[in-house]
Amino acid sequence: MGVSAEFIVGLFGNISGVCLFASPTITFYGILRRKSTGDYSSTPYLCALLNCALWLLYGMPFVTRNGLLIMTINGVGAALEISYLTIYMRYAPRSAKIRTAQIGSSIALFYLLVVLVVAFAVHYLQGRRSVVGVLCVIITIVMYAAPLSVMRLVIQTKSVEYMPLPLSTMVLVNSIAWSAYAVLKHDIYLMIPNFFGLALGMGQLVLYGCYCGKKKKQNGHEELELGQKPAHEGNGNGNGAEVAPGILGNVLAVSPSEFQTPVSLKDSVAFETKVCESPCVSTLPTFSTITFSTH
Repeated sequence: MGVSAEFIVGLFGNISGVCLFASPTITFYGILRRKSTGDYSSTPYLCALLNCALWLLYGMPFVTRNGLLIMTINGVGAALEISYLTIYMRYAPRSAKIRTAQIGSSIALFYLLVVLVVAFAVHYLQGRRSVVGVLCVIITIVMYAAPLSVMRLVIQTKSVEYMPLPLSTMVLVNSIAWSAYAVLKHDIYLMIPNFFGLALGMGQLVLYGCYCGKKKKQNGHEELELGQKPAHEGNGNGNGAEVAPGILGNVLAVSPSEFQTPVSLKDSVAFETKVCESPCVSTLPTFSTITFSTH
């Protein structure tokens, strides 16, 4: 008896899925070394655990026939997410531990309720498959909010710093594998979220191609220390290019002895006028600390 195309595609999906689920291991290796979770949140891993648990339930024999490959990958994924959360709970601050425990308890109660309803309230295989399948589709699509927010960040900053190419590529490969498996199995509940993931994966690679190698920007401008406007923007009257050189020239025109002379509070206005040679809106320190960031 030969190996079916469904099994081959599903096996490839399992391999790519394990790589995808294992991608946070570098992050948690750093947590183990630092013995601190830093600013990391446990919410993505709690959501991923719920997602894996629901798909694990979907692949079980009393819900879906021949769902072994679905059970395999999601069982591995659930085990990895539990290990990540265990590390997180070990090194997270007390407030984060409490929050994680609260959300985790809510997820556990929700999952238990789903299992009880499917096992005892729904008596037909197709009905169980529909109930769990719809929940899986909803949760999986909601989880794609994270890639969407990353894509928006790439467009805003015009930088792919927060969208690593290997991870984006793996998302696309995994979605292709499971989309093909869903088509071969004629499984609409697998098709919908994986087609959505396929579109997102392709969109991430397109964005990567558009913005790869470009400098990171904030709010459409190169970064400035102290949050000042670029010199070429000036004061809003169109002559900004001449403002910075003129100010620097006026500052350099003041002799060192004048800088060394103590200036009282009541004489500060006169000193400012002498430096700028005209009434100035900002004080000297504001002008003299504008520096451009080159990264």
